Amino acid sequence: MPPIALLDANVIWAAALRDTLLRAAGEDLFRPVWSAEILDELARTLKERRPHLDPAAIDRTVQRMCQAFPDAMVAGYRHRVSNPPFTPIQVLQTLGRSVPRFAELARASFLA
Repeated sequence: MPPIALLDANVIWAAALRDTLLRAAGEDLFRPVWSAEILDELARTLKERRPHLDPAAIDRTVQRMCQAFPDAMVAGYRHRVSNPPFTPIQVLQTLGRSVPRFAELARASFLA
């Protein structure tokens, strides 16, 4: 079973990082999990801070994430999360150390 990674809103906010992480998850390098609150925060902050983006497209992105990873939705996880949550860089570093193929995929994704 692959390692589990809680993808907080600050980690999946940037499209390039979100895409890289979800590609890696699609390759079964790790299992992504998130909550309804995390996805709500993602959509809300993208709409607030990126007004040039189509709000319907943001909603579709969240919907497609849920469709692609139907087992990712979790609840009752707060007591297991570090405080403060990991930064995007810490998530990449941790996955790169834990899952060697992730580092290869991330480099290829960002250099493409």
